[in-house]
Amino acid sequence: MAGRHKDGHLQAIGLRGAAVLAGAALLTKLIGVLQKIPLQNLAGDRVFGIYNAVYPLYQLLTVLATAGLPAAISIVIAQQLQEGAASNQIRGTLYTALVTLGVMGAAAALCLWLLADPIAYWMGDRAAASSLRSLSAALAVVPLVAALRGYIQAMDRMALSAASQVIEQLIRVAVMVAVLFWSLSASWEAASLTAAVMNGSAAGAVAALLLLAVFARTKHTETAERSSIFGLRDAALAAKKLFAVALPAVLGAAVVPAMGVVDAFTIPRMLQAGGAAEDAAMAQFGIYSRALPLVQLVVMIAGAAAGALVPRLVLLADKKTLHHSVHIIIRISSLIGAAAAVGLLLLAKPINIMLYANSSGTDVFAIIGCTAFASCILAAVSPLLQVLGAIQAPALLLLTAACTKGALNLIFTSRFGIVGAAFAGLAALSAAAAIGLVMACMKLNRATYGGNKTNNKRRSFFTSSAAAAVMGLVIMGGAVTGMQWLISSMIGSVVSARLLAAIVSITGVAAGGIIFLAAILKTSFIGQAEWKLLGISGKLLSRIKRWQSKR
Repeated sequence: MAGRHKDGHLQAIGLRGAAVLAGAALLTKLIGVLQKIPLQNLAGDRVFGIYNAVYPLYQLLTVLATAGLPAAISIVIAQQLQEGAASNQIRGTLYTALVTLGVMGAAAALCLWLLADPIAYWMGDRAAASSLRSLSAALAVVPLVAALRGYIQAMDRMALSAASQVIEQLIRVAVMVAVLFWSLSASWEAASLTAAVMNGSAAGAVAALLLLAVFARTKHTETAERSSIFGLRDAALAAKKLFAVALPAVLGAAVVPAMGVVDAFTIPRMLQAGGAAEDAAMAQFGIYSRALPLVQLVVMIAGAAAGALVPRLVLLADKKTLHHSVHIIIRISSLIGAAAAVGLLLLAKPINIMLYANSSGTDVFAIIGCTAFASCILAAVSPLLQVLGAIQAPALLLLTAACTKGALNLIFTSRFGIVGAAFAGLAALSAAAAIGLVMACMKLNRATYGGNKTNNKRRSFFTSSAAAAVMGLVIMGGAVTGMQWLISSMIGSVVSARLLAAIVSITGVAAGGIIFLAAILKTSFIGQAEWKLLGISGKLLSRIKRWQSKR
């Protein structure tokens, strides 16, 4: 029984709890993405711009302070439980993490508070300083939440850890919406309104901290016992071990919000260099940011799909099956990205009007929508490269994308405005995705064939499926375009512009998705053996086979 109990703790940080934590992460990100839309609708483009300039910096600092540490704490404590460590050793590891992260969070919060004015100046809008100070309070709490989540996961309470994530996000959004309505009724200026909205992050973090602390305290009381002293030397060793485990995750996770920070520090300043006033530049940055939540949502879906399949690859011993599985993951992710890119390109205007009330920046919306293709490929390639042994490659890829984006922003934004910034993002992400694909092909070739090209008959990810994918995209594009024209002709003069845009957008997305999926299934983009590798079998697989065989 004891052995089974110990094994359970290791499974808690493995595949058994992965679905619960991944589901919670996806839900919280979905809530976070969608809450930006009412913010722009109610507060306007300048507040939306300040929010999108400030929040990526907070995300970056949070990642640097906490990324990988919940998993690291889970791993270290689970190992201690497996080895039969005394309860005070486990508590000592938790306290070490709490103290270390608490100091890091407090230091980061203090720096953000003190440097708010110069950071806001570098961003190009002094009104952002108060928002940065509001976020500093959350930055002091979030690291403590991360430490407790790691402990909770090690105790095999994945549902509680997931619930804390959802509660944190719900409280954050609820406070944001309540404060938003209150501040609008009081006619606050943009700087004060955005700063007030940012307080939701601290409220959500405190709520999660209280929930986790209650459980941790209860667990501490249940397991309290006398044992050897956990001294300073033990604490130092525990801290060293925690950071050794967490560091690779920090390197990989820090670069994603870094791209947002690059935009925040370059686009408003370059717009001002091109002649825009400070408030007008930040409003333009808000318009530039309109399509980003939708692209992030698509990338989350692709990333979740890849993340659900990647754990299987770790367990695969057969190199041929590994080769085939990697192909499937990249093809599916690129398929999601391509369909989303075409859909956002064709429906840019109606979606823009539906979500943001007007068509400002529709050309920019369309260009940024096209980045969904490259972004989805990166979302799939990054974990695959880690599985294939290139641990640092994802960080280097995304760092390359961030640096390229910054350089292109400096070149194009002052001359072409937010359109130039949008093209800079498309170019940077496309280059990173292409490099990632090449690296994945090379690593997979070595892993499967030992670098022997004469035996490598399947080096391309897309050769046999490109025609099917292109055909599906063409059919989908034609259907969406025709449906837009038909709906506009029938009811365009009867309903309001925003209602018409909503009908066209929702109908276009739904019909386009169904038609594209049907076309892909009919053209055998994914074959019978590949469906089995994805876990599809039985009656569902038989129905797919019958559908593909009909002529």
